[in-house]
Amino acid sequence: MRHGILFAIAALLTLTTLSPQTADAADPTTTGWRDDFDGSGLAADWGVTNEDTGNYAVADGKLAVTGQAGDTYQAINTAKNIFMVDIPAGDFTAVTKVSAPVAKVFQGAGLIAWKDIDNYVRS
Repeated sequence: MRHGILFAIAALLTLTTLSPQTADAADPTTTGWRDDFDGSGLAADWGVTNEDTGNYAVADGKLAVTGQAGDTYQAINTAKNIFMVDIPAGDFTAVTKVSAPVAKVFQGAGLIAWKDIDNYVRS
């Protein structure tokens, strides 16, 4: 199973991991894989489904995505820039911070438990 992040409709979105300075006692401890987006590109662990390289960038500790029109509804598999990373076997915890100002109807951003483009759970 793969775990992904879907940015499907037009919006400026940013994804960051919580730093020790912003984490509080309720946050899980950070063990295993982590990406602080501290380089100028995606780490090798990331894969991107329907990649549109002109509409995302890694800088200043963030993955900033300009969403594009598209969806994963039934036979409409046009969503772009679905960022994926393999998950560990067994139970795991994913921690992220998403900033997604909503300016248009049907915008969405979040986390996906992903088997393939037609089989997933997104929140």
